[in-house]
Amino acid sequence: MQVKRLAKKIINAVPGRSISLHLHDTRGLGIANMMAGYEAGVEIFDVSTGGLGGCPFIAGASGNVPTEDAVNLFDQSGVHTGIDIETLCKVVDRYEELLGRPLPGRMNRVIKAEKRLCLGQ
Repeated sequence: MQVKRLAKKIINAVPGRSISLHLHDTRGLGIANMMAGYEAGVEIFDVSTGGLGGCPFIAGASGNVPTEDAVNLFDQSGVHTGIDIETLCKVVDRYEELLGRPLPGRMNRVIKAEKRLCLGQ
């Protein structure tokens, strides 16, 4: 609710201008806060494939909202993004391969699990 109230205040303070929202997922609320911002009228969001990133100013702050999770949020909410989530998740796979570690985004793991179920693995 805090994000929604603040976004509405900013939108009302600068009528006719687009604002963007940059969120982190430190407490697992990045996606919820993104939807709150959208409901307040924000239409531009900073996201990061796989959730890469962090905050150099706050110890323990996690990465950014994963692009693939944001795409799923909006697609499931009836907001067409025009982004192919399966292709995007192939990019996440490559990042994980290059970095040698899993990334925090959730949809890549969900899509992999769904494919395993379909293949009977």
